[in-house]
Amino acid sequence: MSAYDLHQRLRTKAIRQIKKKSYDDAIKTISEGSIQMLGDLACYLIDVYDQADKPCDAQTRDPLVKILSLAQNDFWRKKVIDAAVKWSVKASRNPAGDGFLRLAIAEILVKEQSFYLAEPHFIAACVPPPSGSSSDVPDHAPKTFALAQLEWLKSFAQEASQQPGEKKEAEVIERIESGRWAVRVCYRSALHKRPRASYPSISHA
Repeated sequence: MSAYDLHQRLRTKAIRQIKKKSYDDAIKTISEGSIQMLGDLACYLIDVYDQADKPCDAQTRDPLVKILSLAQNDFWRKKVIDAAVKWSVKASRNPAGDGFLRLAIAEILVKEQSFYLAEPHFIAACVPPPSGSSSDVPDHAPKTFALAQLEWLKSFAQEASQQPGEKKEAEVIERIESGRWAVRVCYRSALHKRPRASYPSISHA
């Protein structure tokens, strides 16, 4: 059976289950298929979460994190990340999205050395949610973010020291840039603490 045929079969099966309002069965079908195929079924899984009014908790979050950790760094994965964050904003009643989901996404990106893309997810994971939200700040989020920032700074300094005409060693550049790094993080954090209407769309944060 081709990947296309399997995709269609899984989607058709899930649609039948959704029509019967067997949401848990549909979620299982799509989740297993998404892990196996790593295709756009993951976005469909998030759509079913929304239709079933599922909370953003370990049961719904873990399959998404597993799918994202297995996926290649491409347009499709970014689409799933954006959809997952958007859903978690609604499900957790938190403008920054679910803290545990944002932290997991950040950690996946850091493993690939995608520090710039990881940073807004780290910040979102560290921002205290508003009253009435089902989300929370993971206890280890601030420390994990700080360690990632140090790794990013070292990587930046090493790369900068190798640029043509640069005479400063990596350690010197690292010391010089450390203050600027701290200011930058504080600025980005302040953006996330503003009312939602005053900072860019969370899907791009």
